[in-house]
Amino acid sequence: MEIQSESSTASRRSGLLVLGGIFGFSCLLLVIGLACFGSLAWYAGQKVAQATGTAQAVEQQATATVVARATEISQDGLLETFDSNVLGWITGHVDTYWTGEIDLRDGQYAWQVKTAEKGFLHYAMPGGLPVVADFDASVETRIFDGDFAACSGLLFRTHTAGWEYGGYAFSVCKGGQFFVGYLNGQGIWVKSSDWVASPAIKTGEWNHLEVSARGSHFIFKINDFVVYELEETSRVDGKLALFVEIHQPADQPQGALAKPGLALLKPGLALETMVPVTFLFDNFAFQNR
Repeated sequence: MEIQSESSTASRRSGLLVLGGIFGFSCLLLVIGLACFGSLAWYAGQKVAQATGTAQAVEQQATATVVARATEISQDGLLETFDSNVLGWITGHVDTYWTGEIDLRDGQYAWQVKTAEKGFLHYAMPGGLPVVADFDASVETRIFDGDFAACSGLLFRTHTAGWEYGGYAFSVCKGGQFFVGYLNGQGIWVKSSDWVASPAIKTGEWNHLEVSARGSHFIFKINDFVVYELEETSRVDGKLALFVEIHQPADQPQGALAKPGLALLKPGLALETMVPVTFLFDNFAFQNR
């Protein structure tokens, strides 16, 4: 009987040792698991923090770029957001050739054309803008309503006495065409691109127009795409201006200031179908070079 009792005790001790070993191993696995989970959580937290930091860095870099660009322009140029009228842009009621209003509102320069007796070109060349030679100039334009022959854009190296005495033009039309040309003092287009259809133009949306002038060489961009280059020596300097225009229908005679060809794209179109139309300008900028 004593031998059986010692054997039973030894068996129980062995069983307890096995259970203790299993329990200890389980605890070890639990500790390792918790440590791994903690490491993964820490790693995930680090990746989230890193991603957040990267996004913030990208945003800060973009903001810094915009600020740096605005600072650069303000040093030797101009950035016009149309929040005020310090430069002296024309505003008010118009009743010659067309009826409507010109106004600065909500940080934009708005031209509302209600009626038009014939095709016209109307420009704004404020006294606050200097005479420039080599430069980079840009503006954002948008055209609401109207028809394909409603256009807007930039005049540059314009005679100080007015566009009628000569200058260069770069316009974009609602129909998806652009035009580049030089008008001399007799109202004759000496050199022009004629009308060019371009996929770079976003019809009905904002379009970013840019002109770079270096001596007799000009580069023209629409929405950051180079669409045309021009070599022209007629004018070495002049003023910048913004302009809008509506071209006459093809069955009416074209005036001296009217650009050739555009009205012929839709022969017989009545002028009444081209109005009303609203032209908007924003973020006009230039730098001397």
